[in-house]
Amino acid sequence: MSLFTDKGILQFFDGGFPSSSLSLLTGTNVYNLGGYTAGSARNNDIEAVSYNCVWVGQLLNAVARLSDYRNYDLVKTILNLYSDAIKSTINFKADKLIDVEGDDQLTEELNKDLKDMGYLDYLNSILDDFIYYTSYSYGISYENKKFIVKDLRHPFTSLFYKRDKKYIVFSDDGTPEFHNNLLRFANDDLNLMLDDKILTDLHLYEDRDIKNLRADKKSIYALPGVLGNEPMFLACELRLKDYILKDTISSYLSLMDMIQQDTFTIDADRISDTVNLLKLCERIKGLLVTKDDMNLLASARLDRTALIRRLFDRVRVIPSVAGNLNSMTKLEGTNLQDKLNTLQTQKETVREDLLNTIGFPLDLFRGQTTKWEAGRQNDRYNIRVTGFKNALVNSTEKNVRTMAKMKEIDLSKKKIKVLFIEETTYEIQNKVNKINAYREKLQAVQDMIRTGSDLAQTEGIANPDEMMKEINSIFKDCGIVTELKVNRPDSEGSQGAPRETEI
Repeated sequence: MSLFTDKGILQFFDGGFPSSSLSLLTGTNVYNLGGYTAGSARNNDIEAVSYNCVWVGQLLNAVARLSDYRNYDLVKTILNLYSDAIKSTINFKADKLIDVEGDDQLTEELNKDLKDMGYLDYLNSILDDFIYYTSYSYGISYENKKFIVKDLRHPFTSLFYKRDKKYIVFSDDGTPEFHNNLLRFANDDLNLMLDDKILTDLHLYEDRDIKNLRADKKSIYALPGVLGNEPMFLACELRLKDYILKDTISSYLSLMDMIQQDTFTIDADRISDTVNLLKLCERIKGLLVTKDDMNLLASARLDRTALIRRLFDRVRVIPSVAGNLNSMTKLEGTNLQDKLNTLQTQKETVREDLLNTIGFPLDLFRGQTTKWEAGRQNDRYNIRVTGFKNALVNSTEKNVRTMAKMKEIDLSKKKIKVLFIEETTYEIQNKVNKINAYREKLQAVQDMIRTGSDLAQTEGIANPDEMMKEINSIFKDCGIVTELKVNRPDSEGSQGAPRETEI
């Protein structure tokens, strides 16, 4: 639906984006994927936004709403820049994608399966959607010794059921189904509870434990939980909606400011006849703006000769009836430009708040810096990029285990290392900083031990043992496990060495 219609803005403001197939079942929070028609809820600006997703239905509703903002220019820019940063950590031409610890033959077999199915191509194609929804899934089957990847109708709403370690996928009519085999990329950062309707559809009420707990009304029990994904703009959805609305109104105002007509007033003190007064206004308007001028510009008569004639014939003589033209003043109404400037300022503020919420650098959005420089200066941006990268690493490991299970290969006791995803510059820099910190610590410990030993051997100290006890106490407070002793000549006249120091 285009916002540039007679009712576009009103529908946007009052009902969100009406293209969303969104409804709430009576008394539940179950999302309507197309099959449910049993009731609906008002989808106004406030009630449509749910910041805290506790129930699965709330998450599904949020995914449906946020789908309407997916291709907006602000969102597209952010997704593209995040995607570029993440792609810089992925080697799409890697020969070896994973490694199964201690099993070269199995490593070679699974790598061949991943390459044959085009695993990296699928990952590359869904990366933007994964960043936006933090979840994307494909169906996968093993047929004729080959893995077949299938598109899901609703790829953003697969959930992980912790109890049976299965996935829940929603079908076309909104019915949830259990699936064992998915090629799934997800950042499961939401712990959700299943709605009553979903529990019924999944037949979980047949579970003996749940049935008994429900029968005992005095029991305090927890509903079966699932892991879900939190879309990028979920926490700031209302702010995003506010920004889009302000941006749309700004477009209207800028057009209105361009086509706004000038209104003039004339002195009517000496004209008592209203009819003649209106005719005079029309006559003056016709003299100021003639139809011939518009026809000249709008027709093919504006050739070179006509243009030269207009350049020289730029003088017009207009009679001023009773001095009315001389006394004409411009009527100043509402200044659209002031409103537009105010709206632009507010829009910029909302945009900055949006970017801060999702951890995106404003300078990078404006194109005033590179992703490398932004990564060097902005920890929140680095943490966000690293989080996406780690989610892909974990997802790949789970996908490999799913594939192995479909081939009846047991990987439960084997470690899988993902090779085609590299560390981010932020992680590398953190390691360098950690090494430098340890180096400084070791240097400080070495200096302290040397200083303590020299001090204990200083001549003129009345009680060296008490001094060394005090030095060892200081070492202990600093976390240095050691025990220095005063060097004394042994029975053969040699010097005793201090004990070995542990840090």
